[in-house]
Amino acid sequence: MARKQSQVDRERASASILRDKIRCEKSPLEVLNMYSAKTKAVSKLESMELGPDKVFRCEQSYSSIFKTVNGSGEGTSKKQAQHMAALDILTKLRDMDS
Repeated sequence: MARKQSQVDRERASASILRDKIRCEKSPLEVLNMYSAKTKAVSKLESMELGPDKVFRCEQSYSSIFKTVNGSGEGTSKKQAQHMAALDILTKLRDMDS
């Protein structure tokens, strides 16, 4: 029970990171990694594929003891696809928080 309360407290204290939309849009992967570290959760790359249309598709996830959020993104580079997936996760986390 104390472990769950600690996680709730960490997520509540870190919510301000999600509310900084400009920073989230500018450096989504950095923000997601920072949020994951502060909440002691896991953020990991699930898959990265290059389609026949030369577009990279990325699947990423954020997982804590309370929630798992999956994000996906596309881009002309691996980095761009990963950033779009991270932004998708941050948007979903922000929506859950409000």
